[in-house]
Amino acid sequence: MKKLFLLSLALGFVVSSYSQDYRFGTDKSKENLSLKSSTIAIDDVNEFQTILNPYVISKAALDQDIVIGETRYDLQTNNSVQNRIFAYPDGTIGATWTMGFDDLAYPGKGTGYNYFDGNNWGPYPTERLESERCGCPSYAPFGNGEIIASYRSAVGLYHVIKFIWREIKGEGEWTEFNFEPPAGAYGLLWPRMVTSGENHDVIHLIAVTTPTGHGGTAYQGQDGALLYSRSTDGGVTWEPENVILEGLGIDYLDNVGGDDYAWAEPKGDNLAFVVHDGSRDGIVMKSTDGGDSWDRMDFYISPFGGFLPDDTPKWGGGDANNAAVIDNNGMVHVVFGRMIHIIEEGVASYYPWSDGLIYWNENMVPLDSTIIGSHVFNLDSLENGGYLVARVQEYGGDSIVGIATYEASLTSMPQIAINKANNIFVSFSGVTVGFDNGDKNYRHVCGRFREYDPGTQLWGEWSEYVDYTGDFFHLFSECVFPSLAPYTSFAPYTTDNDYYHIVYQSDNEPGIYIPYQGPPPIDNNIVYLPVVDLYPYITSIDENADNAITYVSPNYPNPFNETSMVQVDIINSCNLNMEISNIMGQKVYELNKGEVNRGTHFFKIYANKLSAGLYFYTVKAGNASITKKMIVE
Repeated sequence: MKKLFLLSLALGFVVSSYSQDYRFGTDKSKENLSLKSSTIAIDDVNEFQTILNPYVISKAALDQDIVIGETRYDLQTNNSVQNRIFAYPDGTIGATWTMGFDDLAYPGKGTGYNYFDGNNWGPYPTERLESERCGCPSYAPFGNGEIIASYRSAVGLYHVIKFIWREIKGEGEWTEFNFEPPAGAYGLLWPRMVTSGENHDVIHLIAVTTPTGHGGTAYQGQDGALLYSRSTDGGVTWEPENVILEGLGIDYLDNVGGDDYAWAEPKGDNLAFVVHDGSRDGIVMKSTDGGDSWDRMDFYISPFGGFLPDDTPKWGGGDANNAAVIDNNGMVHVVFGRMIHIIEEGVASYYPWSDGLIYWNENMVPLDSTIIGSHVFNLDSLENGGYLVARVQEYGGDSIVGIATYEASLTSMPQIAINKANNIFVSFSGVTVGFDNGDKNYRHVCGRFREYDPGTQLWGEWSEYVDYTGDFFHLFSECVFPSLAPYTSFAPYTTDNDYYHIVYQSDNEPGIYIPYQGPPPIDNNIVYLPVVDLYPYITSIDENADNAITYVSPNYPNPFNETSMVQVDIINSCNLNMEISNIMGQKVYELNKGEVNRGTHFFKIYANKLSAGLYFYTVKAGNASITKKMIVE
């Protein structure tokens, strides 16, 4: 394994990077973690002066923090987020996550599962579904039931894919069987599984052979080979079984890394999955005949193809957080996080302040490092070419305090879905300015929509940003690893709107403990988030509106003796300020944000600016104003 090094930075913070081997092969579970941290000088970081953030419209979700489970094992994926949730047309939902509660080695690690029966979620699970220690579940419907694929990570045993299924979703006993690796491979890891067919009874599996970094061996020349398998009889037989598809073998890639790949939800006989470690070629494998034959498409062409050199200047690529969807016309769409890379003396590193979530579809030319760029913050070429979905947004005069390590872009962990009108919805976890604990900024679950015009068969502009966790209840919430269910028209509320369904992980500390030894292990919530399709609302602005305030929250906490926050939602761009008056009506303090965009904004009030007592705060947005009271202790 290539050595790693540590460079001191005179920037007031430490940034992480990865080795080429570590990126593709590490389970990142505590018992076998050999934590490797290297840093690189970031010559562009001082240009990040006013990267700010107004994600707008925080009320797209009708409920906040519908907690459906807990875990102290806090790594849901090494890279691309799994398909961990499915919303059924009858109004029920199944959701999964990697769950573990014992901090030392997590011997009880396995799949956590909860089920929404149309009215209520079940109790929090306390034990895994599998009989053995497992990880990285992938969930799908299966006939009238449900099926989960994970990998056995029991210490001392070779790796197999563990399937569990039951005939009726939400009820009954689970049946378990193992899927074995091929001869010559030590094991299989990090599965992704979907089901296709009219009754979701055809199983499609991709998984990586155990690399040498996990005690495995090279397989057919690759230190980590991606294998495809298909079963039409519930896993009794497989055809094909453990094959390397043409375009993914040693002639094209020296290895495929764990979780560098993701399935698109099948559409009839159309299947597709994406493979991209961020440095090598970005690949879509597509089948139009149910998996009998496959074609390769490149959505990103690396300057080095599938084989990295020992030294190269920095170049633009991805962060291995990928997602894909097949639209109603059979075309594949891909989203992935943007990352700037560099290799020096055999050591591969990345620039952790790289920003940007990138979009591509089959009608677009493949991306390359010229389009993505080698500048950490310059996203102009991507924006102008229609490739950019998201970037860190402005928010008042604030800037980023610090970032937690996820080996991901500042806007990453993407998911993508297509609704019945062929509209696109992209969700992601993005660093949010204005939300921090004084040391690092939090990530929030955000999203954007794009409307399809059936006349032109083209998509319009991306909608404004939506931060689904951008309210004062989430001032101290780290919201990561969002998994988006394939689109369904079912809504959990009485409404005519379309819904999307997300499950994500949240706690109150930026970053994760595994594998980066970040904040100490703490309880993490697994949160269900129903998202209403707000496309018509968030793309229509009433230019004649009187800068109306749509919401002013009570200050929180109240009473307070240190700081308190007030959330304000406005319908149009305007001047925004807050005046604080005493009980005599005398203005004693003012906070002025100046000209701001429409959406959600926050005021932070400091108690040390005021004496103890009762006060009134008045929020003014253009010609509109709302007054509420607060108490300083």
